Amino acid sequence: MDGSPLAERAFSRDELLRHAESANYPAFQRDGRLTRDAVEFLAQLFDDAHADELAGVGLQDFLAGAHAIWRESETRSGDVQYVALREMPAADGGVRARLSLEIVGPDMPFLVDSIMGEINVQGLSALALFHPIVSCSRDADGTRDPAGAETRESYIWVHLDPLDAGRRHSLLDGVQATLRDVRAAVADFPAMRARMQDAIRELQGASTPASPAEQAESVAFLTWLAEDRFAFLGAREQSYPRGAHGKIIEGDPVIAPHSGLGLLRDKDRGILRRGKAPTPVTVAIGEYLDEPHPIIVSKSNLKSRVHRRVYADYIGVKRYDANAQVIGETRFVGLFV
Repeated sequence: MDGSPLAERAFSRDELLRHAESANYPAFQRDGRLTRDAVEFLAQLFDDAHADELAGVGLQDFLAGAHAIWRESETRSGDVQYVALREMPAADGGVRARLSLEIVGPDMPFLVDSIMGEINVQGLSALALFHPIVSCSRDADGTRDPAGAETRESYIWVHLDPLDAGRRHSLLDGVQATLRDVRAAVADFPAMRARMQDAIRELQGASTPASPAEQAESVAFLTWLAEDRFAFLGAREQSYPRGAHGKIIEGDPVIAPHSGLGLLRDKDRGILRRGKAPTPVTVAIGEYLDEPHPIIVSKSNLKSRVHRRVYADYIGVKRYDANAQVIGETRFVGLFV
């Protein structure tokens, strides 16, 4: 007896694979036989499937939906993600009373929980979720080719109840925005961790108004964070000019050009905001920045679309001149893990 929950249904994994070799599903095949990556894809779909999630979806309908995703993602160049939301196709050429959300692209962290967070925040529930991760070979133009370079690809297939046109548009926009944030955070993760290491080294050698014990404790905390205890989502450098009176000048901080990483590549995306505008430096904030503590740990006003739908945590590492005066800050946003 097959161990999959779909064993309760009238077909097994072997039957699924055998039917996939029919003429109805050519994208799964090469020279009339299932390709290695198609077998891997279908087997993982079967293992993910639960009978109670697929009420009214028979073997041929299941295959028709899976084949549509596979066919549409046949050519997918580089790191481009295929995203679609459409009525679920049926084997008889019609459609089922379900929507099919389909996302295919390079495998990376946070994809499924981030997409499910978007679905949930829009007040929707998934009828079924499948997430095969398949080793696919593609040639230079992105077409599947056994002789091409091998990549690990993520296939996310979510079944949803029907939606009107407006809600479909809203869901697609939200999914695309979520994927952009995931891609930016994942792509810049090494650079953000390296920037944290730079901030640690700078703080270790800095002249600060903090006691030696507090400075050492701050360095130890940042080092602990950098050891995979903080999911970096964004980073940015900013400076705090001082006036003739020696006080930090009020107004907007000076953001270092091209310093934004991850979600903070967008210079208009603030960490601390008052309404829709970034929080300016006031007299009170200037005085707060001049307090002897070398780091700031707080909640940001930036709502994460990545991993968890919560307000991101904010870590500020102050930067000092030779006179132990604050001249700037390296800001990080992310999630404690």
